[in-house]
Amino acid sequence: MDMPVGKLFVEHFFERELFQMHELTGFLKGEFIKQLRVLDWMDESTRRRAVEKAGMIEYKNGFPDVLFNDTWMDEHWGILIKPKEYLLHLTIRIKLARYAEELMRLDQPLDRSMWYQSPAQVDAYYAPNNNEMIFPAGIMQFPFLTLGVPNYITYGMVGAVIGHEVSHAFDDQGGRYDELGNLNDWWDTETAEKFTEKTRCFVRQYGSVKVAEAGIHLNGQLSLGENIADNGGVKTAFNVSYPLEMNQKMFCMNP
Repeated sequence: MDMPVGKLFVEHFFERELFQMHELTGFLKGEFIKQLRVLDWMDESTRRRAVEKAGMIEYKNGFPDVLFNDTWMDEHWGILIKPKEYLLHLTIRIKLARYAEELMRLDQPLDRSMWYQSPAQVDAYYAPNNNEMIFPAGIMQFPFLTLGVPNYITYGMVGAVIGHEVSHAFDDQGGRYDELGNLNDWWDTETAEKFTEKTRCFVRQYGSVKVAEAGIHLNGQLSLGENIADNGGVKTAFNVSYPLEMNQKMFCMNP
């Protein structure tokens, strides 16, 4: 019951004042594009496609507009709960209804406004097949987003999350999709080889970390996409927040 539960969360627990992800996402995306423009290992043809893809990344924040459309909610989520019905039976009926709706969408035009997860979900992610980032209302709360704190704290928390998702568009998996979300080999061969060579550094670095309790090392190859996104996210957030912090300090120092 993703949407009904999400509606309850938004109605009773979501602070609308925290609805500032749109502006933050724009800043982070702009900074990421700046970084793409100065990469010395990327050829110009691939760079143009990369900048175009980054510029076309869409983002969904908070919750879908249809969440408070009672007609839509009844049509898509109006499942009758039977008296004395076992929870397992109800769960199966809900799952079957969701699968049936997904099958009905197969011969329909792509609806990019569709949400596939609950607004209450405490998560953020990049969908390569739509070239979009999703930030549900569930992540727009402490400790990721808090009112009345300095910019550097906001960028250090949720800014790194946004940068992480932007970076996923160009990691070892997301980078295989073009600006329209199609699985497409759009990288120049030489540039792709240079990228692969650079990713080996992450594989070696994270693969050298040993989990003492288990007596094993991390699998740097398995976690490559997340490691690329983590590093890219922190760098992008820092590059945006540092000038803001320095400008604020200079303003306070001037009489």
